[in-house]
Amino acid sequence: MEHRTTFAGTIILAAACVLFGMLSLRFGRFAEPWQVVPALHPSSLLLLTGGLLFIAGGLGLPFRRTRRLAGAALTIVFSTFAFGWLLKALAAPFVENFWSGFAEQMVLVLAALALSAKIEDRSDQLRTVVRLLLGLCLIAFGVTHFIYLPETAAMVPGFLPGPARGWAALTGICHCSGGVAIMLGRFDRLAALLLAAMFILFGALVWFPLLLASPDEHQILGGNTMNLALVGAMLITVEAVCRRRASSRSPTAPPFRAVPAA
Repeated sequence: MEHRTTFAGTIILAAACVLFGMLSLRFGRFAEPWQVVPALHPSSLLLLTGGLLFIAGGLGLPFRRTRRLAGAALTIVFSTFAFGWLLKALAAPFVENFWSGFAEQMVLVLAALALSAKIEDRSDQLRTVVRLLLGLCLIAFGVTHFIYLPETAAMVPGFLPGPARGWAALTGICHCSGGVAIMLGRFDRLAALLLAAMFILFGALVWFPLLLASPDEHQILGGNTMNLALVGAMLITVEAVCRRRASSRSPTAPPFRAVPAA
C-alpha cells in the first residue's frame, strides 16, 4: 500500500510539472532562472517538447500504471536543466549560486527517479547513494543562504519578529542540518518532513504574496511552481530513500507443541 506522504508528494510534484509545462508554452521559455537551457526561440522544438513532456509526465504521475514511464520522462527533463547548471558551475566553479541551481534541479531529478525506478524497493546501496546526493543538495541550499545572506534576508516578510538576517541564517541552518541528517540516516524521515514544511512556509510567506501582487509575471509564477515542486520532492523522499527503522520487537517464538509420550 502506498504511503500517504509518497502519494501527497506525487500529486504535488505532478501539479508542479503540469504548471511548468503550461508556463513554458504560454511564455515561450522555461521557468527562468531555475531551468537553465541555451537561448530558445518560442517555436523551438526543444521548448515545445519539454513543455509537452512536463504536462504529459505530470498527468501520468498520479496513476500507478503510467507512473514509471512518467517519472522516467521527467527524470530526463530535469536532468537536462541540471546539466545546464553543471556546465555553468564547471565554467565558474567558485560561484556558489551555480552549484545551488544545479542542486535544486538534482533534488527534482532524484524525486522523479525515485518514482520511475521504485527506489524504495531497490537495494540499500542504491538508496544510500540517492540519499547521500539528496543530502549534499540540501547542504548546498543552506550554504547559498549564508553566502547570499543579504539577498536572502531581503525576501523575509517584514511582519516576522526579529532581524531578517536571523531568519535567513536560520533557514540556512535548517537546510544544512536536514541534509546532514538525511546523509547520516539519523532522524532523516523527520528532517525530510520538516524541510517539506519549511518549503510550504516559503510558499505561503514569500512566493504566494508575490503572486498576488504580480499574477502575470513569469519569474514569480516560475518561483511559485519551483517551490511547489520542491515540496513534492521532499515528501516523496520520506518513504523512497530515507532509512526505515527495524522493529524493536523481538520475533514471536513459534508455538510450543508437546511431544506425545511413547
